[in-house]
Amino acid sequence: MSEADSIPVSPARPSVGAYAAVLAECSRLLGERTAAQLEALHDHLLREVQGAVRETYDALRSDVFSELLRTLRQHGPVAAEAFPSHFQRVSRERMARSARSPATSRERIGTRVELSLLDDKVFSESLAVRTQGHILASPCEDELSQLRARVARMFDEDAVDEMRNPLAPEAVAEALKHACWTLECSDAAREALFIQATRLLAPTMPQTYRALNEYLDERRVLPRLRPHVRRDRVRALTRREAAPGATADLVKRLVAPASSQGASPPVGAQGGNVSPVVLDALARLQRGEGEVELGGERFCVDVAAAETMNVLRALLDAGLARQVGALDRVVIDVVATLFDLIFDDERVPEAMKGLIGRLQLPVLRLALVDHDFFSNREHAARRLINALAQAAATWDGEVTTDCALYRVAEPLVQRIQSAGGSELGAFVDALRRLETFLAEQDRIADEKAATLTTALSAREAQEIARGIAAARVAPHVVDERLPVTVRDLLRDWWSAVLADAALAGGEDGDAWQDALATMRDLVWSVQPKSGGEERQRLVRMLPGLLARLRRGLDDRRMPEAAREAFFAALVRHHAKAIKNDMQAPTTAAPAVAAPVASPQAIGHDGLDELHRGDWVEIALEAGQRRAVRLSWVSPARTLFLFTNRQGARALALTRGELARRFERGEALLIDDEPLMDRLVADVLEAYRPQPAGATS
Repeated sequence: MSEADSIPVSPARPSVGAYAAVLAECSRLLGERTAAQLEALHDHLLREVQGAVRETYDALRSDVFSELLRTLRQHGPVAAEAFPSHFQRVSRERMARSARSPATSRERIGTRVELSLLDDKVFSESLAVRTQGHILASPCEDELSQLRARVARMFDEDAVDEMRNPLAPEAVAEALKHACWTLECSDAAREALFIQATRLLAPTMPQTYRALNEYLDERRVLPRLRPHVRRDRVRALTRREAAPGATADLVKRLVAPASSQGASPPVGAQGGNVSPVVLDALARLQRGEGEVELGGERFCVDVAAAETMNVLRALLDAGLARQVGALDRVVIDVVATLFDLIFDDERVPEAMKGLIGRLQLPVLRLALVDHDFFSNREHAARRLINALAQAAATWDGEVTTDCALYRVAEPLVQRIQSAGGSELGAFVDALRRLETFLAEQDRIADEKAATLTTALSAREAQEIARGIAAARVAPHVVDERLPVTVRDLLRDWWSAVLADAALAGGEDGDAWQDALATMRDLVWSVQPKSGGEERQRLVRMLPGLLARLRRGLDDRRMPEAAREAFFAALVRHHAKAIKNDMQAPTTAAPAVAAPVASPQAIGHDGLDELHRGDWVEIALEAGQRRAVRLSWVSPARTLFLFTNRQGARALALTRGELARRFERGEALLIDDEPLMDRLVADVLEAYRPQPAGATS
């Protein structure tokens, strides 16, 4: 394959919103790590090819491998050296496809390659690349499932076709094929290298893709990405003792709306037929009794251990499932799995995990009698856990037992633990108290932010006015047919006069219209005059024009010396204009300045999706990162004011600065999907029967 046959470089970097820089860095990392693996495998590759020379009985194949062996010994790991640059080209082209057409960009890859020496079939290069891409992908499906979701998020899509995924194994295979074609040998030997190198590279790909996912985790560039709970992880946590079909039917009963089960029960009344003896035993454990007897078996729970371990798993191991029916066994299993996943969630601070962990027994008792817990997103117990987790994730500073959030939340959890009878009322009360505290925090933060918004609004209005004025002045500033003196005055002083007028009354105001007319008259006055009528018009115009110019420049406090120098020069320009001896340049038309975008015209940076109340993690100095809430957006959306939950910090950023921070990974959207909603959906999904032949 010649260089001309290789994939063209996209002339422009495609836009993937706030994640362009992160995606480019991922592409660089994948290219460099894969090249390093190829270089490390070179000696192994030599041994493999040497073995193929000895073991094949096909003369043609033996000649191919012999040629390849000689080339590798002579030139070394050429493919490894060439791989990074080819991968960057392939990656850029795939991103360009996404920018052009997300739905239809299945483009031809390279040129047709004959593999007749290695196989009886002749197949296209795209099929060869796809085949080798599958080989690279097969060992790392778990890693790729996470990465694919992240790439889709970076492209702001639900899913990204693998033909457009710049980090896909198929992209690696495509670049590897181009790298193999840099060897100075026959196409057949290059094809043999492509296949052999892919086979050796495949076992190393899980490590490489794990490194990419770890990089994204460290940068936390995808906080709105719905965290993927691996199905095999959930299935390993669930302990289904009934047949899969029967279990699925039981789960359907859990999530069925109350209205589908007969007469509408009161809120929170939908549940199973769990024995009151079981509920009483759980309540006694919850209130601190270390040991209870149930059905002839003894169950021991250290309530304090609930802060660090799953006590529901301990009860299951001790035989609790034998004391309840099939549906209640599923309930216990699901609730236990939910708390396993909460303990695994890295975004919930350890202190808050301990506090939520103390709710294990209360939540289990509630879920056994109130199946609305699984189907109702507005259920008080779910909302309480969601609020605790989200408040902790957005707390400014470390969440410890001494922080205000913990001091408010801990007594609420304690009340639930010590409550008698049904805990629903205790959850409702705790939720109300916590939401009141958080709302007060938001109110205080908003009040502190309000002291800044007046000044920020004025600042935005000034920026907009300056932008509008600069756009009107710009064509004259670059018009070389105008005297330099006039152009300088328009740029340095009259643009400010226009900005003041726009700020005072807008573009429909009298001040703006007068300032704009003065600028037009000034420009016309210094242009060559032809005929007596134009000269007479200039003579009549001059007194009023000079008066308006002086008034505007006085308002802008132009230094007197500079002002008088300008008017002296203007007299000379008018004399030349009347004499009609002002020489125009040979160009047919004046140069036109690039339009100056007003702040309102800014877009396509993803920031229009930000709304008041959204949480963003901002990188501060010394490597610190803080969660801040978007408290105010200026009317034209050119300024964004962020405050922390406690209202002690405020940060105002222009639209451009905020967009740059997102692109550099220094500003990250924080996941706004409620924790329990996500986990309940994932766990119940794991109970669905899999299609025949599917693997978990």
